[in-house]
Amino acid sequence: MEATIRSARAAGVFKSFHVLTDAPIDGCECYDGSCLDMVGGLHKLSALKAGIAKLNYEYFVWIEPGSQFRHNPPDPIRALSRSPIHVPLETPRPLDSSSSSLIAIENLLAQCGVRRPIYQTGGEFWIVARTAVDTVCELASFLWQTAKKHDISPNAPMALAYCMQMLCAFPQKHTIEANSELWSPGPLNPPQSTAAIVYPRVAESHGAA
Repeated sequence: MEATIRSARAAGVFKSFHVLTDAPIDGCECYDGSCLDMVGGLHKLSALKAGIAKLNYEYFVWIEPGSQFRHNPPDPIRALSRSPIHVPLETPRPLDSSSSSLIAIENLLAQCGVRRPIYQTGGEFWIVARTAVDTVCELASFLWQTAKKHDISPNAPMALAYCMQMLCAFPQKHTIEANSELWSPGPLNPPQSTAAIVYPRVAESHGAA
């Protein structure tokens, strides 16, 4: 995370960073994250409910460690549009007979109220309004428990994809392509990319198909 913060400062971003960590990091507010449940990325949502929402901000932006700021991003709040949350969604991929786990996840989200086509996300970057924190956590908890009942291992990307698609009327407005100037997964210097923040995703690990 220290490298991420350095890249932000170099890009001219001087907003406060609040970090879950087990060791102090210069240039940010640090909180002990060692007691949080890391299984499936649950700590992202646990921290949002337990502590982050108590900070005096109207919006909270999650940035995955390892992300790099390439330049000062435009106003990220615009990405919310009329939704209380923004999670960069990825265009649904065609499913084949070898994608049984993805088919199960897609069916689960559909059963829980998501309209098809169902989008996925990696969960490395997202924004939520303070007023929506309780709703987001309740939706995530509902999906988490429902997934377990169906013998599906839940994770934070799956829950975030669910929350995003349940809390917006037009998921297409929240795709990576529709907000390409803000955030992008992939190489740190992607060709022809204008993204202000890049997360160097090494392998595909999505929570929804």
